[in-house]
Amino acid sequence: MSEKDLLKTADAEFEKEFGKPPKEFGFLKSAIYNGCVVYFPTQKEYNEFIKGQSIIAKTFRNGKLLLITVVLLYFIAAMSYCYALNINSLYFIIAGTILSIAAIIYIAHNVLFRIKKIEKSCREKLIVYEND
Repeated sequence: MSEKDLLKTADAEFEKEFGKPPKEFGFLKSAIYNGCVVYFPTQKEYNEFIKGQSIIAKTFRNGKLLLITVVLLYFIAAMSYCYALNINSLYFIIAGTILSIAAIIYIAHNVLFRIKKIEKSCREKLIVYEND
């Protein structure tokens, strides 16, 4: 779907849902971002939206990288320790699994907290139309 078609479809869906065109609600501008139409009153709100989306993307990237690094470092250290002392590594694998789950929960909580904070700040300032 071309950008013009997407904008026309989004405008029609907006009018269908709210009964008025976007300009009557104060959304004077619209832009296409990642295949979605974003309605916003001023450029400032749109810039905040773009900044929030980049923070979300960075958080996901950094969170995955941090998780993989922590898990790998733990298993390398545990296997080295077990090899050096010639002991059974089952307990270290169980502890590593528990630590990995704790790291996943911590990172997921941090990511969700950031996402909710960004969505709350943007919720009333702009509307996003996603083409299904």
